[in-house]
Amino acid sequence: MRCSVPKVVRLSVVVLPFWRRSRLGVTHVRNDSPRAEPDASPYGPAPGPRILRTRPLDPDRLPMATPYEKLMLDRTTSTQDEVWSRRGSMPLLVVARSQTRGRGRSGARWSNAPRALAASLGVRPHWPSSSWPLLTLVAGVAALRALGDPGRDMTLKWPNDLMRGRLKLGGLLTEASGDAVVAGWGANLFWPDAPEGTGAVFDSDPGREAGAEIAERWVEEFLALVAGEPGDWPHDEYRRRCSTLGRPVTWIPDGAGTAVDISPDGGLVVETATGRRTLTSAAVSELRDN
Repeated sequence: MRCSVPKVVRLSVVVLPFWRRSRLGVTHVRNDSPRAEPDASPYGPAPGPRILRTRPLDPDRLPMATPYEKLMLDRTTSTQDEVWSRRGSMPLLVVARSQTRGRGRSGARWSNAPRALAASLGVRPHWPSSSWPLLTLVAGVAALRALGDPGRDMTLKWPNDLMRGRLKLGGLLTEASGDAVVAGWGANLFWPDAPEGTGAVFDSDPGREAGAEIAERWVEEFLALVAGEPGDWPHDEYRRRCSTLGRPVTWIPDGAGTAVDISPDGGLVVETATGRRTLTSAAVSELRDN
């Protein structure tokens, strides 16, 4: 997936430097785009930005319910930046039907389906920062749970893609700065003429409100998972749903092998010609499975 403010926060109104420390290392980012743009939705007029205050989680899912705020947008530049710009409101969920400058891992741009979901959640995890790389994998498990997937044909490509077979349905991104983390994801909900290599979650249009409903289920699953300890993350569930395992893989900058396991700390274990090696997403700029 922007006043006295901490100097690390992305602002959407003025151009300020922002240090984004993510799983890929530390990147200096500048932002000079407006926070939100006028509605251009083919599905009717936008309701406009609206903050819904402190919606608690389902107490059956998480007994110590974590309240959060929710911001609904029809269109924005990036839900990630919307959360960073409101950093003081965390926990905060921002949901948009489309993004004009959505980004993925390594800054890759994300294209919008006719019916799409973009959601970002800002939190201050109690986990030690050394465990934060797991949050992208946890967010992926939460996304599959939120989507329901009764046929269990959706999978996770390590470290951050949502797949059906060889088609990419969505992607995940986790960014961190200071004591705060923003976990986000985007998904193609319906795309009748999707580009090659791209798919959609639904075969027919699920309706205008589907994205918000799925995002709320995702938040409930994600916050319930991070309420525990890092060692309690759903490691086995991730392994069962990871389509990368068992496949020959190549990665940039310089490797090839067969993916055989996910390590307890979220790394990809690969069998190479010289033995087993565990990859971290911080060390791999691109992974291809064959």
